[in-house]
Parts: sequence; structure tokens; C-alpha cells
Amino acid sequence: MSTTYIINTVTSTTYIVSTVTSATYIVNTVTSATYIVNTVMSTTYITNTVTSTTYIVSTVTSTTYIVKTQ
Repeated sequence: MSTTYIINTVTSTTYIVSTVTSATYIVNTVTSATYIVNTVMSTTYITNTVTSTTYIVSTVTSTTYIVKTQ
């Protein structure tokens, strides 16, 4: 699957790294929130599946875009 699971036992957070899509899935087992980080095009997309909020971080302009989806 080319997937790496990194579990932080301190914060109870599971990092699921897919080397195929260059996407990192960060699953917080406490809040059941999934953060999807895609590092393509020097842009990081962080999606909180609980609050349906997407944080778009551009590493080029050092700007953070917060998009609240309905």
C-alpha cells in the first residue's frame, strides 16, 4: 500500500503517510478528527473532518487560508 503508520503514543495521534499521493493523514484518536495534509505544489491542505474546516497553508507566500465548509 506504500503507506506508513506513525503513532505518537503521547498525544494519541496517528500519522498515516501515503507515499503514493504525497498526502499525510493525521488521525487524532481522542477527538476523532482527521487532518489531511497534501504537500503538492508547495501548498499544505489541512482538513479537520470534525469541524469541516480546511486550512490551506502556502509555503511560498507564508499565508494561511482558513476555509470553513458547510
